[in-house]
Amino acid sequence: MTAKEEDILSSKTLIKQGVAIERLIKSVLVDKNINPETLYSGDRNAILVATRITGYGAEYETKVTCPSCMNTGDHSFDLNEVSVRTMDDVESDDSYEVNEEGSIVAVTPMTKITVEMKLMTGKDESYLSRLTESKRKKKLPETTLTDTLKILITSLNGETSPDLIKKFIKVMPARDSRFLRSVYEKASPNIDMTQDFECSTCGYVTDLEVPFTPDFFWPKQ
Repeated sequence: MTAKEEDILSSKTLIKQGVAIERLIKSVLVDKNINPETLYSGDRNAILVATRITGYGAEYETKVTCPSCMNTGDHSFDLNEVSVRTMDDVESDDSYEVNEEGSIVAVTPMTKITVEMKLMTGKDESYLSRLTESKRKKKLPETTLTDTLKILITSLNGETSPDLIKKFIKVMPARDSRFLRSVYEKASPNIDMTQDFECSTCGYVTDLEVPFTPDFFWPKQ
């Protein structure tokens, strides 16, 4: 990342429009024929981490809340320790399978419906972000979980009707919803942001996912 990309991240207009990260990814890609919106979320995350490392270094200091004592304090993460889970690393298990098209197929534990899910792309992320912001402005209830499932799920028992999928999601048991989100997390290629954490206040030790906060691209000087 260079000063050019820093200008993108500092643009209040781009930030307000919600396209700063999109422009950043487009700027750092060497192959300009690649549309960032077509990249899978895991690929985009890997690009963002690599961009942050080249721009500001691997040390990432931000505020973290201890899950045990709830104290909030500064903690330093090493982004060089982030690991990558590629498509080759993803293997089917008893709870799901990945078909030839790269879709994730799983049977819900309660309703016993065969659900097929696609991998989320940058275009999907942008749509979800705009939808969430629109609901916020209209003071409507936040429905991020169900909105995400509407994007991910492409078929139910082979049926691809969007209306059918929406109706199912609306009445889906919470256990099935949680199961599908868990399966997607395991089966989708992505970066593993989990690192060791020890609370400086209470000494609690756990694995903690590195949080994406404003400090990630706007580090303290």
